[in-house]
Amino acid sequence: MKKAAIIEFNEYHDECLYSQISFLKKSGYLVTLIISHKIFERAKEYLHLTENIVIYENTIEKNILKKLLWIFSTAKFIKKEKVKTVIQYRKFPV
Repeated sequence: MKKAAIIEFNEYHDECLYSQISFLKKSGYLVTLIISHKIFERAKEYLHLTENIVIYENTIEKNILKKLLWIFSTAKFIKKEKVKTVIQYRKFPV
């Protein structure tokens, strides 16, 4: 089965997530969602459509070492899960 990850590092764009998840699911993808804690709180009605949810804590942004570790751990997770398609709404916040 095809796997995709949708990444949203900010606390917005959640209005786009449902349609992206639905499109991917109808196209036969298993979907992983990598989102902020605030989006997680607002998106409860469609989170059940995803196979995995990874929460990005905003406290990471204040520490460059934590930020780098999180980037590498997320890349490792994506590789381990054999995700072939990654949709990123915005670059990692700096």
